[in-house]
Amino acid sequence: MRYNLLFLVFCLCLSCSSSTSNQDKEKLDSETKEPITLDIGALSVYKLTPHPVTDSLLVPLKEFKEYNDKINNLAKLDPTGVEPFILATLIKCEALLKKKLPSPFETPEIKSRLKVVKTQLLKARYFSQEEQIDQLKESFEQVFIAHKAYLKRIEDFAFDETQATSKDLKSMN
Repeated sequence: MRYNLLFLVFCLCLSCSSSTSNQDKEKLDSETKEPITLDIGALSVYKLTPHPVTDSLLVPLKEFKEYNDKINNLAKLDPTGVEPFILATLIKCEALLKKKLPSPFETPEIKSRLKVVKTQLLKARYFSQEEQIDQLKESFEQVFIAHKAYLKRIEDFAFDETQATSKDLKSMN
């Protein structure tokens, strides 16, 4: 009799625990069924202005091309599955950071601008993983603002390089 009572209590405990886990699963399923929407179509990506120095020294670099392509593709994404694309962009950004750039562009100012882009990409990845849509949208805006600052800094150095070269040519004559 005693064993029967223990068996009955044991069965009741098992049935109660399985019903609560089913309820938890139903709650999780109902939470994950809501679609994630993010309107990033209004964001625009800054493009380098054509310049002889950047066109000849920076644009041909494989790492720069891949990074630039990934950033440009981020603006065209369907945001429901954004995280893998952010990760791919982060990988290309890291590869570009490790790459030694040609002489006028291998400066701490340009590297630090790219590090800011990387930081913003890390934030976007975090918000994507946590499904914090409002922060993700703001983070995407910050990624493109940082990318624009990075490219503008490159253009500044290209312009300075052109001016230095023209001054050198004038002083030779």
